[in-house]
Amino acid sequence: MGLHYVNWNATCSGLEDQQIFLDAFSWLVDDPEIPKSEKTTSYFGGSIYLITASINSKSQATKSLQKLGKSNLEQLLEEMDHRLDEDNCIHLRLDLNRLLSGEIKLVNPSHGLTVKGKFKLEVYPGNDPHDVAVSIIENAIKESNF
Repeated sequence: MGLHYVNWNATCSGLEDQQIFLDAFSWLVDDPEIPKSEKTTSYFGGSIYLITASINSKSQATKSLQKLGKSNLEQLLEEMDHRLDEDNCIHLRLDLNRLLSGEIKLVNPSHGLTVKGKFKLEVYPGNDPHDVAVSIIENAIKESNF
């Protein structure tokens, strides 16, 4: 059992340097080719960029989870009941400004500027999704170098 995929996304205003966002996402997923930027228009007409990074490789998704670091992963374990949805996905948010400076800090949705993360669990019939999530995160804690 493991992860099917991970998706990361954030919004960058047209006034900000999108390359800094792409570099931070590249570091988060450990691959400079994965992050993408799509220019669009905000509700009020200004330019914005949608920054995304999607990983469909189980091993790369696991490495991205490990990159959260032990303290953030332990916090995920404590909050698992609130973060796991009915589609077997773990949802989380990272402090955007800290990520842009090379630091990872798990925050709640009301925090302000965040990066949204979604990890899809590999769950088979007869498996309890909560137990699978706990097992994956405990393994990530053991393997994490952060």
